[in-house]
Amino acid sequence: MKRTFPLIANVLSQVLFGFSYYFMKMGMAVVNQNTVKFLSFRFGLGFVVMSLLLLLGLQKVDYRQKPVGMVLLCGCFNPVVSQILETTSTTYAPISQISLYNSILPLLMLVFSAIINGEYPTKKQGLFVAVCAAGVFVANLTDKAGIGLTALGFALIIATNVVVSVNRVLVRRTSERFTPFEIVYLTTFMGAVVFTALSLGGAAVLWDPGATQTVPAGTIGGPRVVMGAVASAGLHGDVAATAGDVAVLASSGAGAMTFFADYFAGLGTPGFIISVAYMGIGSCVLAFLLMTYASANLPVAVFASTSTLSTVVGILAGIFLAGETFGVYDVIGTGVILAGVVGISCCYDRNAADGNRYHR
Repeated sequence: MKRTFPLIANVLSQVLFGFSYYFMKMGMAVVNQNTVKFLSFRFGLGFVVMSLLLLLGLQKVDYRQKPVGMVLLCGCFNPVVSQILETTSTTYAPISQISLYNSILPLLMLVFSAIINGEYPTKKQGLFVAVCAAGVFVANLTDKAGIGLTALGFALIIATNVVVSVNRVLVRRTSERFTPFEIVYLTTFMGAVVFTALSLGGAAVLWDPGATQTVPAGTIGGPRVVMGAVASAGLHGDVAATAGDVAVLASSGAGAMTFFADYFAGLGTPGFIISVAYMGIGSCVLAFLLMTYASANLPVAVFASTSTLSTVVGILAGIFLAGETFGVYDVIGTGVILAGVVGISCCYDRNAADGNRYHR
């Protein structure tokens, strides 16, 4: 039983993470692919929920006399940079393909851990790295354009994996002085502040209370003006006039009340509420707490191996919930990559008494 509960916790966390791209894609569709607006709501809700955990005494933080700058550096990589890349990738790539290439994350972590922390892989781990690379090669034999994966989408996925792997290596170093909750609470706060500032700032710049705006029926805000052009500057806020669009003339005297009413109009859209609740509470809070509990109570090999479950769940969500196509080469390539990841996880140094912790 001592190992059963942590194992169940990690399986549940990985299932939650696996479905996250499906709900992310759902939310992005509602806000017309406006990355920072979606992220501002997601991380804002996550920060509120984590703050409630503190107020209820279920968690605690203490940043006194600690190198907070290290946590801020971690936050710059994730969520500030990585989440913009990751969330935007759902616009240009199928969920199943994102999940497929995310399976190489342990490989990249191994590389950056050697560069940044001086933690070098064993010879056997090096062999399994080659296995992962072979899996990526096989997966790429599929005609990606035919299944909806664009060149930009692929670049965003790889960039996300690089940034996230650097973040996790830095977090490993930072965990010497901070608890996991302390790290995530502060980085979630960073995400909430940065994304909300970008979103509101872009909305304020673009918002024109005297202009006629066009909003596609069924999207966030419905028959209302949504942030002037439904987006923050430069981050997928273009709204094209099409048949069925609803033209709306905003009153020039609407002022700040109308601006904020328009900005928060999406909270009345069921799809947006579900998406933000899942990503803000299910992914940011619940999945994180389950994963943290598991990582502290499972052998590192078991923890790392079961963590690959999120890739499988993500692929299945893309196929059965989003109706995406997943070719034979994709299946073979994913299997080879996962085999390599499990091999890397099992080839750790068993003589190290505390091998899952970073040491100077």
